[in-house]
This record gives sequence, C-alpha cells and structure tokens, in this order.
Amino acid sequence: MKGIISIFAFFFLLYFSVLSQELTKRVIAEDMQVPWEMRWGHDNYLWVSGIDGMILRVNPETGARDTILSQVPNLVRYPTNEPGLLGFDILTKNSITYVFAAHTFEGKNFSIYVRLIRFTYDKNISKLIEPRIILDSIPGGYSHVGCRVKSVEDSLIFLTIGDGGRLDNIPSQNLQSYAGKTLRIKIDGTIPHDNPFPQSAIWTWGHRNHQGLCITSNNIIYSTEHGTQGDDELNALKKGGNYGWPFVEGFCDSPTEEQFCKDSQVIEPHRAFTPTLAIAGIEYYDGKKFPQWKNSLLVASLRSPFFSVFPLNVNQDSVLDWWKYPIIETSRLRSVCVSPDGRIFLGKSQGDHYGTKNNKDNAIIEVIPQTVNIQEDIYYDESKSKFATIKNESLTMHNSTDITSVELYNSLGEQLIKINNTNVLGNELHIPFRHNGLLILVIHFHNGTTKTQTLLAFAN
Repeated sequence: MKGIISIFAFFFLLYFSVLSQELTKRVIAEDMQVPWEMRWGHDNYLWVSGIDGMILRVNPETGARDTILSQVPNLVRYPTNEPGLLGFDILTKNSITYVFAAHTFEGKNFSIYVRLIRFTYDKNISKLIEPRIILDSIPGGYSHVGCRVKSVEDSLIFLTIGDGGRLDNIPSQNLQSYAGKTLRIKIDGTIPHDNPFPQSAIWTWGHRNHQGLCITSNNIIYSTEHGTQGDDELNALKKGGNYGWPFVEGFCDSPTEEQFCKDSQVIEPHRAFTPTLAIAGIEYYDGKKFPQWKNSLLVASLRSPFFSVFPLNVNQDSVLDWWKYPIIETSRLRSVCVSPDGRIFLGKSQGDHYGTKNNKDNAIIEVIPQTVNIQEDIYYDESKSKFATIKNESLTMHNSTDITSVELYNSLGEQLIKINNTNVLGNELHIPFRHNGLLILVIHFHNGTTKTQTLLAFAN
C-alpha cells in the first residue's frame, strides 16, 4: 500500500508541484517615473519607460539604474491625463539594437497625436541615439491613447491605438482613421502587403482603449481593453477583425448589440469584466520559474490591483480559467515583463490617476515563488494542520471562513470540484463527494496565499 501511495505521490509531484507554490515579492527599484512599459533587454537588464519621457536600464538584481534616454523629443505630457511616453519594444537585428517607442505630441490647434519613433542603442556610451520617426500624426487625445508596441519576426511592429476619448464621427468604426485600431507596419514604417486593408496600417478595428498587447508562441495576438464602468475585454486580435466599440461593449448580449454584431461580424472577447478592472499590461508565459502558469497570459490591473493569470488551451486560442493573486500589490499595476528564464516583473504606480509624483510607489517588483513540499502531507498525521478530510462520502472543509475558493483534482490532473462563492462558506463546510484514490486539494485564502493538501479517499 505504501508503494502505491508513493507512485501516486510521484504523479502528483509531476502534475501538481505547480500548485504547491505561494507568492511573495521583491522590490527591485523605487522612486521612478510611472513605469509604463518594461522589456527584457539583450543585455539582461530591464529596460523601462517612464511616462514623463525617460527610458532606463535597471539591473534586475541590484536595482541600480542608468538613463539611456533622458527625454523623448517633442513629447507632450499632461500630468493628470494619459499623454506621455507610452509603450515601446526592443529589437536586435544584425547586431544592432533598436528601440521603437510611442509617445504623444502636440499638433495644430493643440490637438494631441501619437508618434512612433525609432532609436538606435549605442552600447559604447549606453545611450539611445539617432531618433527617427517611423509613423507620424496618429490621432491621440487627452485620454484613451493606448498604447503598446510589439515587434514580431524582426520585421513587423504592432501598435495599439485608443479612440482618443472621441465619439464624434465614431473613429473606431471609421477605416479612414487610425484611432481605435491595432496597427501593423514594417520596421521602416511602410505598410505590409498582406495587411487586411490595402495601403492601410490597420490590423483590427473597433477598439476603445487597449492598453495591453502580447503574442503567444503560436503567434496568437492577445490584447487587454478598457471598458467604461464595465466590460473590460481580453481579446484575441484576428486579422481584419471588428471588435465593436462604441456600439458593443464586452459580449453581444443586448438586442441592439446583437444586431450590430450580426451585421458587422463583430468578434467577441474571450473574457469581459464588470465592474471594470482597468486591465493593462499583458504577457504570455511559458517559463519554468512558475510551472503552474506555463502556457498562460499574465495580466496587470490598475483599478483592482491584483495580478491575474489566464491559462490557455493547447492551441493557445482559448482562455480556460481566471486565477487572481491579490496579495502581490496594492498599488496600480500597469506593466508586466517576463525574462527568458521565466522571472516575472511588474511595474506599479501610486493610487492617483497617472502618477504625478516620484515616490516609492512608482516601482518595479519581482514576483517570487515560494515552494511548499506537498509530499509532507501525503501521510495522514493528526498532529498536522489540515484543511479538509474525506469521510462518509463527504469532503469536509475545516476553518473555512478564511478560504476564498477550493479546487480538488484527481491523479490525472482533472478538476473534480471547484467552489468560488466564499460568502456561503461557513466555519465547516460539507460537500457530498465520492471518489477513490489520491487527491490534491488546492485552497485559496483571503490573504492571497495558496496551499495544497493531499488526500487519500477509499470506498466506504
């Protein structure tokens, strides 16, 4: 019998060691401009853009930083609004490192526009030099600017642009305007021949304010989009797709929306969130540091500042679940960065709208796993703290007032039970249940921690 238990334990260490980690954090650097974007540099440093126009290199071990760009040329910044230095990405090609950065500037009649500019990194002096405009005079605004930048295949750039807060002329539904769109261009600013609309940089349309952009290993493009008071969206961006704004928010779930969705072939989100979370930075994760998050999307939130993980299916074209980790930070989380070896970094800012001060709450933190040895719990021991028992065809949760949700898995990794409604969890909860064999119970607590307990169930 003991040998059988050990075999089951081996399976669970393969399938469920990923569920046996708790999270903590480590502060990398504080007292920064609002870290709007972070990228992992070719030099194994974090490259970070500050909304006021600065780009830094930050040592991920010590937090030491050096300024590689002190100010984006012609940048316009309104401290209580969105304009400023926004998304950027790094591209190293033929031993030359480029930075593609998006920023706002002021045009005629004090109108706000977005410009994509390319810098070359001079490693001898550790500075960004030779600014060159790649795409110019994209409609912007005092709000709903977007935007994120993502380089792909050493030859293409994706750029998300918000609607600028405008509903006059409905720019998001106007294919003659770049407002409320995802743009796709070559790295020299020219239009790819295979874009969905001839001589246009538009890749997708019908967006309100998409502030996150990532691409999976299967080249599925995901974005996060802000709703009004509800219906934030997690979207997969498909070539030529219309995402509905302003006639549709979230799913096509009202009579008016249903008709517009049908007529305009609107693509619905994978997830919609009400009330709004102001979901922002997003990255695809396939690393080894957090194996429980392998093949998942990592998403930061501004309004409800918890860190979200969305596991994907094998093809990466469908979201399977939503896991929340509220303990990580209480400030606004705007950006996510994943290193090649699977480390996770978050950029945070203080509670005011866009961070008008430089203080310790404008910072970079690293998410740290704390591994718990679940094998210690395989053998039943009355002296140990236990959260659940199985007896008389019932799963009993003990001291459950501190628990937010529970999940129970079998040896194949199949979920048998999931309970999320924490309001009804009493001090002791009895769940009718009948199953034989070794089980893993995953318990999520109000304080953000996650613990596991191994259970053996036998026929009565």
